[in-house]
Amino acid sequence: MRVEVLYFDGCPTYREVEKTLRGMLDREVAEADVELVAVNTDEEAQRLRFPGSPTIRVNGEDLFPVPDHRAGYALGCRMYATPEGLRGSPTAEMVRAPLAERNVVPGVSLYWAEPKALSKTDDPTGFLRQSQCASTSENPTGELRRTPFHAPG
Repeated sequence: MRVEVLYFDGCPTYREVEKTLRGMLDREVAEADVELVAVNTDEEAQRLRFPGSPTIRVNGEDLFPVPDHRAGYALGCRMYATPEGLRGSPTAEMVRAPLAERNVVPGVSLYWAEPKALSKTDDPTGFLRQSQCASTSENPTGELRRTPFHAPG
């Protein structure tokens, strides 16, 4: 898996993105390397379809795509709409979601909770209560655990 951070010299935030990516990939033991790609001229920006620095790509695909009809590509800073407002780099959570969609890092099921939090409202079918509370050799106490979710197929 090829993960690239495209940037221009002088970008104040590309190192933060690089650190976030490397840390996440190391923690998840993902088989991907982070490569820094310097974009130094407007001609390179046009050729690489560079929407601004930093840009994160996986196998050539932007994690945060911009419309193809964009007026122009050039050297400049890129802004990301984060929960804290516009920032020069995405949050770790923002980066993790599209990486999980591309199977670079494992996804996590949305269907988990502490056993005491499960109720008929939270789990109307009783599936989680029944399946997660059964004792097994791998889970002798039957406690609910947060486990990676891998979609079938």
